[in-house]
Amino acid sequence: MKVSKNMKVSMAYKLYVDGTLVDESGDNPFSFIFGYSQVIPGVEKNLEGMSVDDEKSFVVEPEEGYGEKRDDLIQRIPTNQFPENANLQIGQVFEVTDANGRPLQFTISAIEDNEVVADFNHPLAGKILKFDVTVKNIEAADEKEIANLLGFATSCDATSCGSCSQC
Repeated sequence: MKVSKNMKVSMAYKLYVDGTLVDESGDNPFSFIFGYSQVIPGVEKNLEGMSVDDEKSFVVEPEEGYGEKRDDLIQRIPTNQFPENANLQIGQVFEVTDANGRPLQFTISAIEDNEVVADFNHPLAGKILKFDVTVKNIEAADEKEIANLLGFATSCDATSCGSCSQC
């Protein structure tokens, strides 16, 4: 069995940035359904066609990783917008919600005068990523798992959409 669309893939990985290990799966392989953008494009591209126990090292450029760093994602926020006990520090991460209620994270990149420079870029944006991966398991994802992933109804009743094969 090979890594391809609709396959549940488990992989062990180590991620390096500038020669430094920044993340790894350890004893808990990372699992996802291939072909649904659950991982960055550069990882998906390099995993395609691999088999269980295959090992591979590869580099992912920013455009196939977390993108280039974008200046429009850096904002200035007055310090009085933070809780009084926030103890603001460079490198500190905060979570806020956008207008649609979705969570957004930012990192404080500077504190100047009475403003915090908030960087909403992904921490790995603009970085070249080096991965060492080992495929641990591959199995076909079932229709219910894919439907859940896509947000379709997974149980059928009188209000179901009728678009899944279970209705």
